[in-house]
Amino acid sequence: MQVFKGEPIGSAVSYKVTILDCYADWCGPCRLLTPVLEEAVNSYPEGEVRLAKLNVDNHGPIAQALKVSSIPAVFLIKDGKVENGFVGARSLEEVKSFIDDGLKP
Repeated sequence: MQVFKGEPIGSAVSYKVTILDCYADWCGPCRLLTPVLEEAVNSYPEGEVRLAKLNVDNHGPIAQALKVSSIPAVFLIKDGKVENGFVGARSLEEVKSFIDDGLKP
């Protein structure tokens, strides 16, 4: 798994999908979701799924552009476009299903 911070989302084009986790350091549900996202992403072959983290406190304009109103907010980016998303903590099975749906052609 490769987590990137500070790189443009477009740099993830070699991956089939990028999971963008919008979080804040003070957010309890965000801290609970992080290891679930990491485990889910790690369960896929290298090069398929990339995890990106966006601290909404440090990157407010990007969070606003994504219309993030609650956190954790997770987006699936495919072919440079936001394809799907969810808000709130999820189980490992739910996250894997979310990613599986995004990997479908």
